[in-house]
Amino acid sequence: MPRQNKAQETGRLGERWFPHQLPANWLFQPPHEDVGVDGVVVICDDSPSNGLEFRVQIKSSERWNVQDERLMVRVKRESLIYWLSGFSPTLLVLYEAASNTGWCTWVNQVIAEDLAVLKDGAKTVSLQVPVTHRLDASIWKPLSLQLHSLNLRIAKRIMVAGAALPVLEATHCLMQSLHLIDLCASGRQEDSDDIPQTELLDAEMTAHKEIVVALLKLDDDLRNAGASIIGIKDSAQRYSSDCTKFIVNFPEFVRHSGPGFATQVNLQALIDFRPEAMRAVTQIVGKLSALSLDLARESVASQHAVAPLGDMTANPSVNRTA
Repeated sequence: MPRQNKAQETGRLGERWFPHQLPANWLFQPPHEDVGVDGVVVICDDSPSNGLEFRVQIKSSERWNVQDERLMVRVKRESLIYWLSGFSPTLLVLYEAASNTGWCTWVNQVIAEDLAVLKDGAKTVSLQVPVTHRLDASIWKPLSLQLHSLNLRIAKRIMVAGAALPVLEATHCLMQSLHLIDLCASGRQEDSDDIPQTELLDAEMTAHKEIVVALLKLDDDLRNAGASIIGIKDSAQRYSSDCTKFIVNFPEFVRHSGPGFATQVNLQALIDFRPEAMRAVTQIVGKLSALSLDLARESVASQHAVAPLGDMTANPSVNRTA
């Protein structure tokens, strides 16, 4: 049997330790393949954060080096940029095997004091996590509130920019594409059980294309409105790259307009990709839906906002006649 070295064993300890620290009704979803993070946490409770999610990156050590009340950890610069650019915020977790304890912080907060770490050309950067950020049961409520606050700030920025419609349009388009992929996978449509396989294949190719197009359009619309969301374009590019598993020239297919695009489709690779595609798009739809809900709340709040009437106790001016 293959043997793990000490660092690998410690890493596995941290990965097994973290899910058990979460509230009982929060969901931890480990990745199905190496995607640059160790998992995604979905908040499931009766708070305003219900349905929101964040990514988790777990770093483990037998004992962390502590300097000036801060834990020191070195990470790859490209990994740090990826954690910052994701569609969901990333929680950095430091697990210490010797004490069986951990600490955590949002990645964007840990670099807030020194943004220069992103600009230099070093392959690795040193991050510092305050020892006061201990990961225990008391951390989850404020973390949940921070996540909800972040989503609200994004929603407010989009509302101010007048860019709520593109979010709703993208959500609708993604849901339609998911539905079409599901129909094609089952080999039938609602109105007919005898659709030629070539037409089903063309329809499924179009659905995958529309997913990428919808995300790229949303990214452009929000950027043009001055309300860009980091990670949307990255999600589109990653999905497009995944689609090259069954269409080698998929990026060219996305850019092509109209019929008549000649390509070779690896049918087995397409079939294998379907579950992954459904998971990926469902997660994106979930994030956009949560954002849409906050947009709706902001809209209702703005419609019911009442301008102050002034001091009702002040003496009114009276016109007197002699």
